[in-house]
Amino acid sequence: ARGFTAAELNAAGLTGRGGDRFRERVIFPLADARGRVRGFGARQMPGGRPPKYLNTSDGPVFTKSEIIYGLDHARRAIAAAGEAIVVEGYTDVLMLHQTGVERVVASMGTALTERQVAELRRVCSTVRLAFDADAAGQEASLRGMELAQRAGLRVLVVSLPAGQDPADLAAEGPE
Repeated sequence: ARGFTAAELNAAGLTGRGGDRFRERVIFPLADARGRVRGFGARQMPGGRPPKYLNTSDGPVFTKSEIIYGLDHARRAIAAAGEAIVVEGYTDVLMLHQTGVERVVASMGTALTERQVAELRRVCSTVRLAFDADAAGQEASLRGMELAQRAGLRVLVVSLPAGQDPADLAAEGPE
């Protein structure tokens, strides 16, 4: 409706061979640290078709490994506290922000990357890794610890109860 061609929509990662890649999903804009939207992430609706999470494909404007979800909104709170709480997903960030915990960002999956760590290093000296309590989350915590420590960040790991993620805990309140 805005005049974009099918080729432009495909190049932006919004469409693919099957048409609209994000149909019947909750869509999240993925912005860089300055707030410029670079891509989109989408979560499967209950009963929807897999995969559970889907992102814009990497390309000239969007590179998943460079984006820290929510940093554009959390930057001031992170700088004031001197620390960031890093979680895995969009809904974790949103739920924690809604409870008043504003220094939260997401690594866009489970593994922190060197570029994400470098971006965090620009705004804080401590990171708290609050990944899910499952095996993937534990592995991601170990990898993230190593990367962050090598970059000179102080690293703390938040131990979550089995079967819960940060969004579950946020529903119980900010404490």
